[in-house]
Amino acid sequence: MNTQMSEFISPKQLEEWIGLSVVQQERIRRHVGYKKVQESNPLPYYKIAGAGIRYKRSEIVEWVERQRVTRNA
Repeated sequence: MNTQMSEFISPKQLEEWIGLSVVQQERIRRHVGYKKVQESNPLPYYKIAGAGIRYKRSEIVEWVERQRVTRNA
């Protein structure tokens, strides 16, 4: 497999990697459950002809890091 392309993973691979189900991924991509799109933090993804939805590993790491919840002191 091309090294550059191996950075892209399928929804199923993302589910196995971080435990976010394929259904949950779709809901987040579509902003389901958010009152305003601005309040959401959708998954960064690519729609590749013939391959469907793909995620770039480095962008997913950044997305996960933005999900951090800090406790108020």
